[in-house]
Amino acid sequence: MCLMNNMASQFTRDGLWYRALPYDPHGPRAHVQYIDYGTRESVHLSQMYPLEQRFCALPQQAVCCALAGIQPMSGDWPEDAAIAFRDELLVAGSVATICAYRKVQRVLEVELCRGLTPGGATINKVLLSRGFAIASTPGVAAVNGGSEKSPVRKKVAENVAGGLEKSGDAMKMSPPVRQEKKTTDRQLKSLKPGPKPASGNSPKPVSTVSPKSVPSPVKRRPVPTVAVLERLDPPMDCDQLMVTTSSGPDDITVQFVEPNLIARVQSLTKALAKMHATYSGTYTPVTGELICAKFSEDNAWYRAEVIEVKGRNDGARVRFVDYGNVEDVNVASMSALPDALLSYPAMGVKCRLSGVGKLAPGCQWDENQLKPFELWRVKIVGNERDLCSVELFDKDTGASLNALLATSASFVPLDPKKAVMNLRNVKIPDRDRIRIQVTDAVDADHVNVQILEDDYILDLARLTEELSRIEPADQGVARQPGDIVCAKYSLDDKWYRAVVLDLTDMGVKVRFIDYGNMETLPSGRIAPVTDSLMKFPIMVVSCSLSGVSGIVTRDGWTNSLKLFEPMSMTVTGRGDGGRVNIELFDDASGPSLNKKLIASGVCTAAGITAPSDIAASSDVTAPKMTVKGLKRIELTIGQTSPVQVTSAPDPDSFTLQLLDNENLPMLAKLTTELLDYTDQSESFTPCIGELMCARFSLDKNWYRAEVTGKVAGKYTVRFVDFGNEDTVTQSDIGAMTPSLMQYPVMGVCCGLADVAGVASGQTWDPEMLRPFQGLLMSVVGHKSGVPLVRLSDPKTQLDVNADLIKRGVLSPMSTPMNEPDPAAVVTPQVTIDTMARIKLPSAEKMLVQLTDTSRPGHVTVQLLVKDYLTDLANLTQVLIDTYSDYKDSYVPHVGEIVCAKFSGDWSRADVLALCPGGAAASVHFFDFGNVEEIQCADIAKITDDAILRFPVLGVSCRLGEAGAKWKPDSLPLFEAVLMTVIDPDSEAAPLVELFNAQTGSSLTEALAKSGALQCAAQTVAMSTKDDLEKAGLPRDVGQVKVRVTDAYSPSSITVQVLQGDSLAGLTALGDALNDSFCDYSSSYVPQKGELVCAKFSQDNCWYRAEVLAVTADRNIRVKFIDYGNSDEVTPGSVAKITPALCVYPVFGITCHLADVGGMASGRVWDPTLVHPFEMLSLTVESSATDGYAVKLYNDTDCLNVSLVNSGMLVGQAKGSPPKAKPKEPVQNGTSVAPLVCEQVSMPLKSSPVSCAVKTAPVVQPPSYMKCLPMQDLARDHPLVMPCYLEGPDEFYVQSLDRDCVERFTELTQALTECYGSVEAPAYEPKQKELVAAYCVADNAWYRAVVTEFYGDTHYKVVFVDYGNADLVAVNGVQQLEPRFAKLPRQAVRVSLFGMNSTDVRWSGRSISIFSEEILNKACTMSVVRKDGDVFIIADIAVDGKSVIDKMVTDGYIELSDKIANGHVTSPKSVTATADHKVNVVEAVVKISEIRVQQLVDSEEVTVLLAHMVSPSDFSVHLTENKASVEMHVKLNEYCTGTMGAYTQFVRDEVVCALYDNVWYRSVVVETPSSGGLAKLYFFDFGNTERISAENIRRMPRDFATVPQQGIPCCLGGVASAGQWSNKAVDWFSTLLNKCFKAKPLGHKDGRHQIDLRHDDQTRRSVSEEMISLQLATSIVSPGSRPTLVQRSKLSPATRKEVSPPSVTKAYQLSDLP
Repeated sequence: MCLMNNMASQFTRDGLWYRALPYDPHGPRAHVQYIDYGTRESVHLSQMYPLEQRFCALPQQAVCCALAGIQPMSGDWPEDAAIAFRDELLVAGSVATICAYRKVQRVLEVELCRGLTPGGATINKVLLSRGFAIASTPGVAAVNGGSEKSPVRKKVAENVAGGLEKSGDAMKMSPPVRQEKKTTDRQLKSLKPGPKPASGNSPKPVSTVSPKSVPSPVKRRPVPTVAVLERLDPPMDCDQLMVTTSSGPDDITVQFVEPNLIARVQSLTKALAKMHATYSGTYTPVTGELICAKFSEDNAWYRAEVIEVKGRNDGARVRFVDYGNVEDVNVASMSALPDALLSYPAMGVKCRLSGVGKLAPGCQWDENQLKPFELWRVKIVGNERDLCSVELFDKDTGASLNALLATSASFVPLDPKKAVMNLRNVKIPDRDRIRIQVTDAVDADHVNVQILEDDYILDLARLTEELSRIEPADQGVARQPGDIVCAKYSLDDKWYRAVVLDLTDMGVKVRFIDYGNMETLPSGRIAPVTDSLMKFPIMVVSCSLSGVSGIVTRDGWTNSLKLFEPMSMTVTGRGDGGRVNIELFDDASGPSLNKKLIASGVCTAAGITAPSDIAASSDVTAPKMTVKGLKRIELTIGQTSPVQVTSAPDPDSFTLQLLDNENLPMLAKLTTELLDYTDQSESFTPCIGELMCARFSLDKNWYRAEVTGKVAGKYTVRFVDFGNEDTVTQSDIGAMTPSLMQYPVMGVCCGLADVAGVASGQTWDPEMLRPFQGLLMSVVGHKSGVPLVRLSDPKTQLDVNADLIKRGVLSPMSTPMNEPDPAAVVTPQVTIDTMARIKLPSAEKMLVQLTDTSRPGHVTVQLLVKDYLTDLANLTQVLIDTYSDYKDSYVPHVGEIVCAKFSGDWSRADVLALCPGGAAASVHFFDFGNVEEIQCADIAKITDDAILRFPVLGVSCRLGEAGAKWKPDSLPLFEAVLMTVIDPDSEAAPLVELFNAQTGSSLTEALAKSGALQCAAQTVAMSTKDDLEKAGLPRDVGQVKVRVTDAYSPSSITVQVLQGDSLAGLTALGDALNDSFCDYSSSYVPQKGELVCAKFSQDNCWYRAEVLAVTADRNIRVKFIDYGNSDEVTPGSVAKITPALCVYPVFGITCHLADVGGMASGRVWDPTLVHPFEMLSLTVESSATDGYAVKLYNDTDCLNVSLVNSGMLVGQAKGSPPKAKPKEPVQNGTSVAPLVCEQVSMPLKSSPVSCAVKTAPVVQPPSYMKCLPMQDLARDHPLVMPCYLEGPDEFYVQSLDRDCVERFTELTQALTECYGSVEAPAYEPKQKELVAAYCVADNAWYRAVVTEFYGDTHYKVVFVDYGNADLVAVNGVQQLEPRFAKLPRQAVRVSLFGMNSTDVRWSGRSISIFSEEILNKACTMSVVRKDGDVFIIADIAVDGKSVIDKMVTDGYIELSDKIANGHVTSPKSVTATADHKVNVVEAVVKISEIRVQQLVDSEEVTVLLAHMVSPSDFSVHLTENKASVEMHVKLNEYCTGTMGAYTQFVRDEVVCALYDNVWYRSVVVETPSSGGLAKLYFFDFGNTERISAENIRRMPRDFATVPQQGIPCCLGGVASAGQWSNKAVDWFSTLLNKCFKAKPLGHKDGRHQIDLRHDDQTRRSVSEEMISLQLATSIVSPGSRPTLVQRSKLSPATRKEVSPPSVTKAYQLSDLP
């Protein structure tokens, strides 16, 4: 599109078309100026069309003007002057007097008189007198503040002033020079640079209402309401607000503190004050009117909405719309609101505190908690239909107000894990057309859609499958508004995720978050949401139709916007409330649905009020609709389906409805649409046979009906979807709508098979066919076109037909009908071609396993990625559950999908051919790739649709042309290898290359060298930045015209040359990029270092970029080589670079400021100081390998000198040598780049700080690494930051020593850079090994020690630099490189002296307050001494104030009598001196510190039965455990020599207890009352006893290292009928203290379920003995279910001898030792 062509443009606010001049194109959008109004905005290219000649006759109506005789004080006009000028215009209007005409600029110089009468004071003089302007120098033009720096703006001014004459040569420059306003005190500005910045930072026009002319202040609407005000969309980048009024946590009115909004509030306040400066009238409004009202507390005027009118002269109750408070005002304090003030939006935004529940009963809301009219820091959590969810933080301390209130007893607590804010929104694909379906459409501003792309459909299917497992709660679920729950929808009785909106007398009001609709349900239909359901994103996208406003006809809206039908949409921008503005398309070509809705009169265009009444044309007669126009459901012989009988007047002719997966959703949608049906016809008179809607007399609901007769003004109708008849009146009928005609007749007329009729003497009762009960139907034939069916009850297996014949109600047919021949019945089948396939990403190394290599040159692989491994495991489980007891035989059809058993395992297969005789079939196991001949006895028909929902998990790939030496065993089966897709669209199978997962060598090349492949796939060579020519700066030519595109720091600045060949090349490159990728709709995952084309997220334009990293969530971090800034984009925004784009040099030139030594102390670098994207001049002072040393000039000033003089930078003396670079360390003879990353305090918003760390080849560390040494602290009063807290006796701090902080920052950045860029093969660590672990919470990698193994899915790790523990998936642990093991661990354990539970009483609230006081704050500690690795401290202080003193004073800590009486030294009185000895009481041992010993799955061990309660509750000991024996010997020696009882024990403390004259470890379950016995649990054996205090001793911590010896177990394979009988318990007790062989089968109720066998030659099973003695019943043991690894090994592959992979033993430990 050429610039400056005359166009017709559609204004976004009202959807109407106006004449406009475009300028500044950026990708698919451009800025336009409406020449008849002067308004500017950015529009999509689809909103512009060439202007026809007939619309050019009228001259332009808007004239460019400037105030005569004045100019700004200096530079551009300040923001204050613009606000004052606007206030003057809005208050009184004006009359212009033309003073002069600037011919060159084509601008009228005018004087504007205040008011509508000439001769008064002029606005020119007002601005001059108020100091906003000075008198202009004669002959000096003052357009745009006296400067004309922008050639684009100048060109626009020339064309606007010149009318609609065709402009000359279009000026074309990409990207354009951007004009930046100077920062003022009143308006803060954030620069957002990018490869091609948007021009949205130019000053906004005065008129922002619409392109129409500004309304006169004299003319106003009769009764304006609050609905005409624009709703203020909360600025997502705003971080401050102030609360103006509140009545509860869910009813808060706020004003966002953002420079532009502040200016608008001030402008509105000034305008109101000026209008009412001399006002002395009275005004009587009407309810709902928007008026001006005087607030009683400050006597100032504000806009207000009338809530209630009390009387003509009694005043009214109003709500101030910009603040939210309510007040009663009298008639003298009200006035009519001028139209000029309607252009301001409602500045008060309704909000709720996210995560805070309702007020507890008996509690009152305190408005002062929110500190009205004080600043809060804010985080916008969500924007839910006119209610914004926010979290408020104290601006000084950063403490969360939401967290404080949520934990307060005044509010009902919410489950923090089940809040909407913890759900992520689904990402919208970055494409022009996106396939979607509309799920809910209230109006044009509230349309909810679901995306129908491959990944989204798969996520929705998995979510639906997870929801199908939800079980209803026994007694309902108590929830609060804002909670996420599972709710059962009333129309289909299925579970969906929902958010609780309100608790009413009618039930729980919820909104289904994945669909958008709302419903009120009884509490019994609410169930708790599971953690697995919280992992899915919100599947629905909240949208609004672009350019569409009010709905004229509700029926037309419902008929036009068809729900749950495939459509497509285009994103046009963002609307109010965070909604996405979209255009909908219901077909591939033609106008959008938005335009169709407006053209058909269903909706109005934005900005136009919908008419209140649309009269139907009297001369148009709608065609009559009959039942013949509806489709019919056809039943085929052999078809089976769940049904319900709706009408049964006769056994030979009754009506039923099909409730299968195909028809039930249609029935539900039809029912929903009929519930919303309203008759729009004024007088509807149907004819006999006409189809209409009728209201059923029993439930008063609408249904589709056919008119069968008319008697005495009433109509006889038959409800076509149910079969019954009724008589209705004229008021109970309505016209049929086209949308209701799309559904078929849901009622199918049938007859009972094998029945001749009603038996003689019997009477037929319709209830005999059980109306509206779930039955199963089987079609066996037809009679006179009516299907004959057999009905059965699926619950009782009762044959309804046979039962009625047996009871004598019906007489049987003389010859019963035969079952249909399966070969003659044709039923629809699912084939391999209709199943979902896995799409492989190109050019990305992924971990796979080979499952079949029988086809020469081809392999079948399974992706070893989490999602697909989960699918494989779930599919395996479904197959085992369905076919484990299958004993039938099935003869399949060719092409049918069946389940077949191979090598003992069931798998899905495609039938290729039937063998002669029909006893076997040749099948293809498509999830594994092999083809086998299977007997029909091992083939089963698929009866569960869940089996077919999984995609084809085996992917067939091509390695190349097979050679003569190709062998199926040339490649390893069922072993992990790496694979890269070379060509995803190659012939019938993707072309791939395989690599060894351990060495990285190419397996494909090895096959080619051995002759197994003639032509192997080769990896496509990728382009890199080094392949391009580098543009340079000319020297010795004086000043060069440049612009700064990125300013990371004074030593790293990127510039572009804007003259000569460089400017032409930059422009040509921009055109070539956008021409090449304007219709790009694919995706690409590149490699690190590759040169690609990437779409910048801020302007959606394409640029050349270098790949910095590929993140764990498959996003790509890139650096735009021609501009210098970075961005993180999705694979859909990355494309392979074409050779034509590689001919251009790199236009981004790296420089640093000459004669500058660095940042001054205490100053922060501001990138705007070097005027990004403005035309500057540059001189080259010197050049080196690391860039040019340059000086930048703005007009005549040198920016280098200005920055030094301002104190921002430190000057460097001329001639001083540059700082020497440190030598690079050498590791094993290889140079390694130092891990240094420059700190930037204020990076550009569009240029996130990146630190690319170059690493040397990885040196393999030893397989077992010892834990790191701990970071030491200063011994006096170290400055630290607490980072994790267990309690006052155990928390962790990090040193704030400058060197430690810098080194740790470098380490953290380098870890994420190293491990977060690629997906490496899984690593199996050893226990206590130091590794790199992935933290899901912040998407970063940290150093950690592996402490426990949780099966084969998770490890428990402790992050050594923070102290906290977490569960990490197996793919989230990697081997730590040696360079990361040099820095000591940063988490230092600290314990408060004397703060044990016996001396200081710490409550849960006390610990919470202590955590809030110190966590993540700079603190000083008073160190007493160091005990091993633990620092014992006397006190900890924040800002020099003791935290302990504060907590004691505030009553959060209660000191015991020992401290109060001086028997124990108070922690605050202890000093850390060398001669002061402190008797520190050792902390008690808690049961959580004792490790729980576990059995390894499927590994047989010898055990001793140590204690039993029943066969379902007993404990065993491992027989080979020397540590246990030694521990018990030493424990008894210690306790025997210890005098005195221990009485200060607490619950959950581990103590020593004397039982049967032997000392054992035990845990306190219940402390004794005065003089009573303590209840102890001997966890090494499993029994619980009552022990007196004199037989209890305190246990030293040394005995806590030995894990719990009693392993809780239950007997597998058996069960009791209720409770175990005394006989069974007595028999089982005879096994005590005997040895057995135990093999774990699984877990049940926290116990090991084991197979127990006698340790002798017989190896008799204890379970089988109990069954044979009739002491127990048999159950299926879970041990028969193979694990995922076993499933892969036993898959139906041709290679039968497969060695099992090595599996690390899994240990489950309760907590850290």
